[in-house]
Amino acid sequence: MMSIKQSGNDFYLKIGTSFLYNLDATKFNCIYISESDGSAVNVTEDFSEIISPVDGNTTTCDEIEEGSFTITVADGSVFGDGDVVKIDSNYYYIRLINGNSLTFSRQTSAHLADTEVEQVGNTGVYKVLMNIPDAGKYTAFISNATVDMINTPHALDVQDAIVDDIAEKLDSLTVKINESSFI
Repeated sequence: MMSIKQSGNDFYLKIGTSFLYNLDATKFNCIYISESDGSAVNVTEDFSEIISPVDGNTTTCDEIEEGSFTITVADGSVFGDGDVVKIDSNYYYIRLINGNSLTFSRQTSAHLADTEVEQVGNTGVYKVLMNIPDAGKYTAFISNATVDMINTPHALDVQDAIVDDIAEKLDSLTVKINESSFI
């Protein structure tokens, strides 16, 4: 899928890391390459994780065996499906809540009984601020060697006059709608 951006304007390029949360944002790297001349530019802006607002609720868990997908907590009502929780230094995405049972999208590490389970706002989506000054087609590559994420490509179509282009298309569409109207 190609993203269309306007040249000279700031925008964010985002990447999802699946079930990896709270990564060291300084380990991400992004370069973009012009498809017309092959020139490469290293993006020097820092990545950051998108953090959703949460209440920061906590509860405790029963003992958790390594490899479990489902755990039991003292109060499951403080969380919602889709929340990310932190247990010790591990992050887990809650797929399903059934009373005081939480089902995660991945297997757990072992945790002792009465360990705190904390609701956190991490999303596993990281962003970097970009500004590509010239119109053209580009491919951006994002990597993070610490998580074995190598060269995830993003196609970018950077245009000089996106607003004018959209306005032209809307005018053309309006004319076609009016021409085909029975009113």
